[in-house]
Parts: sequence; C-alpha cells; structure tokens
Amino acid sequence: MELYLIILIILASILLLFIIFWLACGLYAYNILMICKKRPNIDEIEEDSHWFVFKEELLKRRKEFQEYEKYQEELTLKNKRGINLKAYLIKQDKSERPKLCIFVHGYKSCHEVEILHVNSWMLKKGYDTLLIDQEGLGNSEGKRMGLGILDSENLLEWIDYMNKIYNHNVDIILAGVSMGANTVLLDANLELENVKCIIADCGYTSCYDEFMYLLKGNKLIVNCFRTFLKLIWHRDIKTSTLKTVANSKYPILFIHGSLDRFVPTFFSKMNYDACTSKKDLLLIDCALHAESNLVDTEKYEKKIDSFLKEIF
Repeated sequence: MELYLIILIILASILLLFIIFWLACGLYAYNILMICKKRPNIDEIEEDSHWFVFKEELLKRRKEFQEYEKYQEELTLKNKRGINLKAYLIKQDKSERPKLCIFVHGYKSCHEVEILHVNSWMLKKGYDTLLIDQEGLGNSEGKRMGLGILDSENLLEWIDYMNKIYNHNVDIILAGVSMGANTVLLDANLELENVKCIIADCGYTSCYDEFMYLLKGNKLIVNCFRTFLKLIWHRDIKTSTLKTVANSKYPILFIHGSLDRFVPTFFSKMNYDACTSKKDLLLIDCALHAESNLVDTEKYEKKIDSFLKEIF
C-alpha cells in the first residue's frame, strides 16, 4: 500500500476517534445536565442540604399555598414542537382589567416547589397567577429540559394563550427564578402583548456561562455539550440575556442572594449593568441560591411592592 494512503487512513482514523470522543462527551453532559429523573420534594430535604434550615418554613408555606391550589385550573398547551406543556391558572382578581403574574420555576424543579421559595407573593397580592411547569419538568412532557432557551419560546406561546383566555384585557407580569429568570429575560427584547414588566430572581446570563462556572472552566466538556446540542437541538447555549436586556422593552427588577454559589451573584449584576430599560437591583445579604425571600421576606416583598407601584 502506498505511503500516502497509509497516512490518510491514519489521519481519518484519528479524526473519526476525535469526533466520537467529542460527541460522547457531549452526550455525557447532555444526560447529566438536561435530564431530570427525580421530582423535587420538600418532605425529602436531607440534613446536609442548605434547604434543611428552611424546611419548617417551606412546609408552612406549602400549607398556605394549598388553599390557593383548590381553585386552580389545569391547562395544557401543545407547543410548536408537539410537546404537551402543563400550567396551572389561579384566578382571583375581580377588577375590570386583571393583573396576571406568569411565574416560571427553575432548573430541575417544578412550580409547586419554587412558588414556596418566593412565598406566593403574587397570590397574596390578589393577582391572577399562571404557574408553569417547564418542558421536561413537573407535569409537562419532554425528555429534556429547555435550559431557558426552549422555555423562552414556550413562554411566548403561554403569553398568547393567556391573552386569548383574557380576551386581550389583562396586564401581565413575567416572573422567574433561576432558569425561570433566564427564561423571562430572554424574551425581554420582544414586543409582547400586555406584558408590563419582568421580575428576575437569581438568573444567569447564558447556559454556556453558567455551565462554565459550575464545571470550573472545563472548556472541553462545555464545548462538547454545546456542539452536541447544536447538532440535535439546533440552538446555541451561548444565547445570552445580555443582548436581550440591552434592548429590553420592559422595566426589570433583578433579585439575587449575595452568597449564591450555584448561580453566582455577578450574573445578575452583569444583567443589571447591561439593561437599558427602567431597572432595579435587590441583593439579599447571606442568601444562597433561590433563598432571597426565605432569608429576608420583608425586604424582598417590599422591593417588589415598590417596583410594581411604579408600573401600575
């Protein structure tokens, strides 16, 4: 066999092995980062979890929330990709033009857990509330999570659905926690019917930035994951809220715990600095991830009250 053929075969084999390795790393990251096999349950909080100190408070809040749950209506939305998504609508605003808060939970969670983290503030204010289960989580279908990116597309469909239900006579607040905050912020640059403002609690800038942080700058795994998702998902995890908030159409309140080690506080500071619309930033001392309302409920809810008073 000619020498050049041997060299070509060796180079092709090396390239094939590299591609297989790259995709295998991407598949590994996909299975770890995008598939949630266990539904969160506050009854099962372990003593070594940072949530354990709040377990009694969370159980108390769950009991309060269950009084609202009695009146909720389960809604199903088949999105443009044919996936059945679930959300729960609680109506209580009797005014001529109701206020509706669309609440979006975070990573590997579900609506009935994270509504407790924020103490059902929108329900206690008498607002109508739509509690979304994100794709691949809670009671919604989907083999994988949307990482905020697919979820931001789903959110547009929920907004359209709500406008139809309310006969286009409604004022909408978009509120999200963690991945849910990223979800609502990714739509900040769009003209959305009847949306008045956004509240983003402990959000990040992009999935790429967040995974780089969590994996301690491991570019190999993160970039393998990014390539893998581009091939099967046709979306880029570098899609960033920094671009959307820089062209935001809505006032935005950013909230973050000062000791957040899962989604570090500097992400909200970056989003705040990039935001060009009316904005405010609340940092809660000594709060870890999604703990802000639990650590200082009064300060959290006062800030939301003052923010919303300027909107309505």
